[in-house]
Amino acid sequence: MGINAKTVAKWRKRDSAEDTRMVPKAAHSTVLSIEEEAVIVAFRRHTLLPLDDCLCALQPTIPHLTGSSLHRFLRNFIARLPCRIHTILTDNGTRFTHRKQDKYAGHHIFDRVCDEHGIEHRLTKISHPWTNGQVERMNRTLKKATVRRHHYDSHEQLKSHLSDFVDTYNYARRQKRQTG
Repeated sequence: MGINAKTVAKWRKRDSAEDTRMVPKAAHSTVLSIEEEAVIVAFRRHTLLPLDDCLCALQPTIPHLTGSSLHRFLRNFIARLPCRIHTILTDNGTRFTHRKQDKYAGHHIFDRVCDEHGIEHRLTKISHPWTNGQVERMNRTLKKATVRRHHYDSHEQLKSHLSDFVDTYNYARRQKRQTG
């Protein structure tokens, strides 16, 4: 019949033929209060930790804190960035694009914001996880070489060190391509 044996075993354990709910039993809001946002911003400014580390440190204090609630919406990011963004590459998550079955839902909010600011929004190829893997690996390399290894007294100090690291990294890659 084309169904998984584990699914059949699960059905056999049930007392009824009713389909069970697959949503959380208790609904909860992931929206942060103004006070919680202020705590998070102050914590991040004080510690200069990356968002993932802030999440781990703050979850005991703010239990409903999630990774997605930590990130600011794109408009806020664009407003604070000192340079123009030309292109954004994202995965195919519902935060960035509609699902195939939602093709008549209109223009996604993320795409609308990108259009407002003249930003090209590209999506990674579906079923090509190595694209996301490459981005995640580079982010991990950058974090390991900067914020996890050094303390910075200012944002300018971090920017300078990051720029030096990227220049060195790119130079080493060019040298490797020329000799290899």
